[in-house]
Amino acid sequence: MMKKNILASLFKGLGVFYIAVSGGGGCNVFTDMSNKTSDQAIIDDANNLIDHSLFNDAILKLKTLSPAGQTLRNVQDLYASAYAGRGRLDLLNLSLTLSGSGNPPTIFLTLLKAFKGSSVLNYNDQISAEGYMLGISNTASGRTADENMFMIFVELAKLGTLFAFTADPLGIGSVDASFTTSCALSQAQADQVATAISNILDSMTTLGTNALSNSLPAGFASCAGALSLLCGMNTVAQVSNSAEQLAKTLVGENVQHIGLEITATNGLCELVPGGPCPGNTFGMGQGLVSWCGFP
Repeated sequence: MMKKNILASLFKGLGVFYIAVSGGGGCNVFTDMSNKTSDQAIIDDANNLIDHSLFNDAILKLKTLSPAGQTLRNVQDLYASAYAGRGRLDLLNLSLTLSGSGNPPTIFLTLLKAFKGSSVLNYNDQISAEGYMLGISNTASGRTADENMFMIFVELAKLGTLFAFTADPLGIGSVDASFTTSCALSQAQADQVATAISNILDSMTTLGTNALSNSLPAGFASCAGALSLLCGMNTVAQVSNSAEQLAKTLVGENVQHIGLEITATNGLCELVPGGPCPGNTFGMGQGLVSWCGFP
């Protein structure tokens, strides 16, 4: 298990993010009792709704802010918190799950199990939460340490919800026999895998912390090694064809102890050794020698 002092460091200073996605904290007090339609009152009300896990109500409340209020940085943080919470991200529970995941299972199998039963709607909510964080800054250098730590958890939740509804449609917490190749992921889904990993790498590098070193594979610590191709692809528009193929391969691989360990493609859809993924129909269309269709 992760040491208590490391676990504590994860949440120290997280503020609204901890309250939003773990249900912690107490009631907020309005700072402007005279005008309950003011932006500040709306923000305080949204905080209270998030505090009580009423995430959809919080989103609707935030949408009543003035145009100027919508642009505030703390409002972007609140939107991200509300969407992440509605998408089933619980910061504390996910942290505990990761710290106790052990070896095996792999990080992706751990995330699939953590978000079992999640739907495409939960996945879309995590994409929305990510979008608000990227709206603050596309790169980790433009976000605070708290925002970057939260970003890591949002990206993990995005991956977990994706794996849950694609590879585990029955919601039992394991890969379904019908999911025989990660190359079956759509191009759009591969883009989201790539951006999730890129944003995790970017945030981890900027944080310069080993707070998650016991929970994430070594390759997630910085832009080096097999995952280096995915660095600098924090938005979908930046994702290359080769990165899409690498992302698909990573989802199903076994050797690097990252992917879903899809039995039908063990030894084939791997980073090392490399080999073509059977049944892949997306890619460059020629010379399949490695990864999911990447020539």
